[in-house]
Parts: sequence; structure tokens; C-alpha cells
Amino acid sequence: MPDPTRKLAAIVFTDIVGFTKLLSENEPAALALLETQRDLFTTAVYFLCLKQLNREYDVSELYKLIEEEKGDIGYTSNYYIYKLLGQRSYLKDAYDKILKMKSNLDPEVAEKFINYPEVKAVFKEWKMNI
Repeated sequence: MPDPTRKLAAIVFTDIVGFTKLLSENEPAALALLETQRDLFTTAVYFLCLKQLNREYDVSELYKLIEEEKGDIGYTSNYYIYKLLGQRSYLKDAYDKILKMKSNLDPEVAEKFINYPEVKAVFKEWKMNI
């Protein structure tokens, strides 16, 4: 019997604040927002990988996607953009969005949320940069 092949997989889940409400009110707009958010997140992670590998990337493409978001960037994308560009404003936005999300959660859920790896990374980076 052949050995089963194991493959490493990563699942990333991000939530867009107010997405469910927007979806119920205007599905086409909600799906367009989701597409834009996905493009920005994917590009930020890809460019961050290229940066770690000392490869070239076109930061103007990232700025174009940021502009398309019109300031409504999720905490995860904000964090990765901060890691890529080093601009503290993106870290602050990520931190503020996390605090806002936490304040809207039940205490038990909030406790689990703040222990998510990306949330913990944002808190740690924020404390180091105060």
C-alpha cells in the first residue's frame, strides 16, 4: 500500500466588519467589496513574500489597491501592509480595528479572538512601537 502524500495547507479567514449587513442590503456591492479586499490582501501577502526573498515588486500596484479600498481595509491587510511598507499608520489602523471588533463581541468570544495569531502579532508589534 503506497504511503499517503501529506500536503501542508493554510486556511486564512478574515472578516469584513459589517459584511453580513451589507450583503443583505446590497449583494452586488458586498461581492465587489469582497473582491477588492481579497485582491489587496493577496497582493500584500505576495509582495511581503517577495520582500523576504529580496525580490523586486511594484509597490505602486499595492498603493492602487489601497486607494480602491477608500480607507476600508481590514485589520489583517493593514497589518501585512505595515509589515511591507513600514508605515506605522497601517499598524495603528489594524490595532484600532481589532479593539473595535473586540468591543462588539461577547466577552467569551472576545477572549478567543484576541488570542488569534495575527491579532496577537498586531498587539505585540503595537506594544513594541509605542
